Amino acid sequence: MNTSESPKTGPVIAGVDGSANAAAAVLWAAAEAERRGQPLHIVHAAGTDNRAAYASVESIRLVLQHGRELLNATAARFAERFPGLLVTTELSHREPAETLHTVAGNHGTIVVGSRGLGGFGSLTHGSVGLGTAAGANGPVVVVRGVEDADSTGTVLVGVRDEEDLDVVRHAAQSAQLRKASLRLLNIWNMFQHVGVVATMLDDVGEIAQERKDKISAVAARIRDNFPEPR
Repeated sequence: MNTSESPKTGPVIAGVDGSANAAAAVLWAAAEAERRGQPLHIVHAAGTDNRAAYASVESIRLVLQHGRELLNATAARFAERFPGLLVTTELSHREPAETLHTVAGNHGTIVVGSRGLGGFGSLTHGSVGLGTAAGANGPVVVVRGVEDADSTGTVLVGVRDEEDLDVVRHAAQSAQLRKASLRLLNIWNMFQHVGVVATMLDDVGEIAQERKDKISAVAARIRDNFPEPR
């Protein structure tokens, strides 16, 4: 592999709130961190900074205490299951999206469950979820279900052209770590352009070939960077 073309990967950050889906997300995150040889950082965002104006001191103390207990129990569970993995924890007083962006920085991978008890559970809904994905500088993974974290299969990546090479390289690296196949998908809807280009229907074959050429060029670059594709 041409390491100069490989994406830089950092720690894997898992957000937890005590739900079963969050636990599944930590399992996925732990397996991913082990594959990468990176630490697992488990985070709980209590959101107490925004409650200070109306919540009692005792209420905030209990929220923070629960967060610490949750982090300690989660870390102990996964440290035992992955004995060679460095596991750290962090209790934040801030909101989930802000917390995850700060902790992940430029190279961390954020992992959350698809449903939860609140806090991180809301990451997949509305403005919080959109803000987390849009504001992150690295990958955001939403784990759905409780499938085997060690399973392999196909890594699917949406790609337009060579402007998406960095994203495809990350997907290729993920596929390589899992001994999985990498599939590049390009989607184009000609009906988006109806009324703009009158002769669009006459040029479908030419446009399709142009799209195919673009994705083939990306695939060729990835094969150069990852010489053992599946």
